[in-house]
Amino acid sequence: MKLIGGFHSDEQRANFFAAGESVRRGAPNARICGARTKGGGVCRQTPLKGAARCLRHAGPYHARLHRQRQLKAFAQGKLSLEDFERFETRRAVNALRSAWRRDPWTPGETIDLGEHEDRFQLESGLASLSVPIAPAVLDWLRWRYRRLQIDRRRDSEWARVVREDYPRRLRDAGSPPPEFDPGAVGSVKPRWSAVPPRPRSKRLRDDQPHAPPLTGQPQAMQPSPFDEVEVSDEQLARVAYDQRDVLAPLLGLCAGTREQRILIRELAIYLDRPTDLAAMRSWTAMVSTLRERA
Repeated sequence: MKLIGGFHSDEQRANFFAAGESVRRGAPNARICGARTKGGGVCRQTPLKGAARCLRHAGPYHARLHRQRQLKAFAQGKLSLEDFERFETRRAVNALRSAWRRDPWTPGETIDLGEHEDRFQLESGLASLSVPIAPAVLDWLRWRYRRLQIDRRRDSEWARVVREDYPRRLRDAGSPPPEFDPGAVGSVKPRWSAVPPRPRSKRLRDDQPHAPPLTGQPQAMQPSPFDEVEVSDEQLARVAYDQRDVLAPLLGLCAGTREQRILIRELAIYLDRPTDLAAMRSWTAMVSTLRERA
């Protein structure tokens, strides 16, 4: 039988690309992290390779594997020096902020205000202070200044930060340790600066409210057109294990074990009939229903 560009028929080719569109980033069937966020929503970042969660939520083991893959890609010339330095800086910043949670007096900074630094010192009142300030608090204040006075003008919010939030963070940081050196420089070179944002930069957008937590009755799953199809328990178990990365963020959105079994069953039918558009649409509709609960 003659293949058509690697496919057995035009119908198989159309089904292949239709299925591919359903799993692209942002599509209903695309893999997402699914971790619960502080605002009550669901993380929609793409999971790491070989993990069920994204880089933020996958944990240290998968984060180390991710960096090893980056090092290998850089050594093979598949990752540019600019991108590699950006990833390494992001990793160093994360490590510094983690250290600040344990000790806010750890030397370091993550932002450089450049030509705006003198105005920041005056408007924050730092120019008249003679006592040392915890690097974690100072770095946080610089970020708030860029957000509220450089990227946009929100004088009332900035005044509240200086009047309420800033003194509270100073109290929480406490007194400097005896070994603290005000002139010490941290190991992280500031990656972000106060250069003007580009016309379509996210810095110009208003702050988005946190997603509300799940409340009330969740949207019910639509009936499946494959209710009469027999799927053995062994087949369900095999699909649940083999497709655990795909199922992990979705199972947490199901209302009980009954819906979880329905979800696994629908995926088993779809995998058993990869060229059946009805099976693909039924599975996609079920995933969309669960995503809407987030």
